[in-house]
Amino acid sequence: MDDGEIFTRLQAASVRVARERSVESVREVRKELEKVTGCLTHYKDYLLFPHIIILKTTHKCSWELQEEIVGVIHEVLYRSTIEDLIFFQEIFTQLFFILTDKTDPQKVGNISEDCKKTALASVSLLVQNSSDSVREEVYADAFRPQLGHAIYITLKLIQEEKNRSLKLQAIETLLSLGQKKSFESLPKQQQDVLSTTYANFLPGILMALTRVATADEKQGHKVTALALDAWSYFVMLVMRDNFLSKHVTALGEGATVARLHKQLFGEKDQDSNKKTQLPSKDNKFMLLQPQENLSSKTINIEITSEWVDKTAERVSLLVQSLAKLVTYSHWRVRLSLVHWAQQLICNCCRSLSGGVILAVEVIVGLRSDDIVDVGTAAQDALLAVTEALEVRSQHTHSQQGLLELLEERVYALSTQLPTICRQQDGAKTLTCVRQLLGCLEVLGERLTQVLSGPSHSHRLLHALSFALTLDTTDSDLLLERTDAQDPFELLSIKPSLGKCFKHFQDVRISEALGTTCHLIGYHSNLTLVVDLCLDCLQQSTYHQKESLLMLT
Repeated sequence: MDDGEIFTRLQAASVRVARERSVESVREVRKELEKVTGCLTHYKDYLLFPHIIILKTTHKCSWELQEEIVGVIHEVLYRSTIEDLIFFQEIFTQLFFILTDKTDPQKVGNISEDCKKTALASVSLLVQNSSDSVREEVYADAFRPQLGHAIYITLKLIQEEKNRSLKLQAIETLLSLGQKKSFESLPKQQQDVLSTTYANFLPGILMALTRVATADEKQGHKVTALALDAWSYFVMLVMRDNFLSKHVTALGEGATVARLHKQLFGEKDQDSNKKTQLPSKDNKFMLLQPQENLSSKTINIEITSEWVDKTAERVSLLVQSLAKLVTYSHWRVRLSLVHWAQQLICNCCRSLSGGVILAVEVIVGLRSDDIVDVGTAAQDALLAVTEALEVRSQHTHSQQGLLELLEERVYALSTQLPTICRQQDGAKTLTCVRQLLGCLEVLGERLTQVLSGPSHSHRLLHALSFALTLDTTDSDLLLERTDAQDPFELLSIKPSLGKCFKHFQDVRISEALGTTCHLIGYHSNLTLVVDLCLDCLQQSTYHQKESLLMLT
């Protein structure tokens, strides 16, 4: 179908919309648009002009009419390329005007869920189908207030809406506003501009996404997994090492070294005087251009070492909350968590050094996941993480690589395991034991060095013996007896008798603890381990059975 045919078919329907302003006339345009297979870039102004006029001039637009108009906007944007900032600004403003409450701009409008979903999808199309020149203006200072309001309303929808598909669409729209799909293909300069812009919105975005990701599992695994992906993307966007190193010298060296460097050499000058070029007024909408003085009123966050340290501290607290998702029931969330941890370490290991150890712990713990895909992804992530930590040690002149971090985690987990066992939470106990097992597996022959210190070795073996505490209240074994009529009949004892543990019932925990003991005996000095177990046997009568169980 050529351009002439397209225009002929849509002209009559568009004229009817301008004349009648009814739901039926708008629906007719929408049906005609769905039949079009060609590009509508040259006709987008003509087609959308009467619909925008209805939204602007009608005092009270019904839900049904709004929904049909948003549907028309979606169909036109799907078949168009946006090369004009004024057009972008008009459609962008109208879509979020529909989504926002008319009396309170800080609340979401009272409209149908279908209308919200279509409006959000239209925003995604608007950003994705815009040219590079338009996108540059969108992320400039002059457009910052509108972009900030759009992000705010989108985050409100993500947090407050109950409809699952609407939540997913809102997160997708947030990612579209952040240029996730095209970020890797952008030039370095545009990537840095995008990162500088989103540094102003990072705290609010991360807090909202953390609330969604750690919410009740009833919301569905897709919402949780997508929230995790969005969280890791925006952290990478703003806190990635190769971006922050352009603003902060001695990134990852610590506050003392950074302060000393600032006193000696001073801070880098920030280029904050870039002029924004706006398109001409030759446009069918005849809108006013953004005012030049907006850029001077817009507050920009200055990326300094102090800002990086404070932001990293807050992000590390959120990392602690998200790391608890290792116990999530659905495997796709655990798979997303592996990618989350990998991206955190590979891109931000210098800027977010406080969260690195938790991310490593997530990857190591999920290597032994019941789902093969999760375990394989964690194993691949571990290889990438090892390389990233080696690069970090070269930049920060630190000798703390992956193995040193894992040694620290072995000591920490040995301390935490008895406390977690007392809580009798099977999921937490299994996670802790798997993380300990994963650390020991990666350490391998270095276990001899880990167990060389008396305090650390006693702590580890004491934690294992406490976890293996047997339940001696089980009297079923004593109640078993042979048939009196046949004294030579062999007694058939259930395999579980005599192996009931006090703090857990999950067989996976006992298997993981058994594998842990086997690893310690295989990779470390066996004579030393036997001596330590015999010491435990002599020192405490309470854990004698458990010490013998560890030895076997």
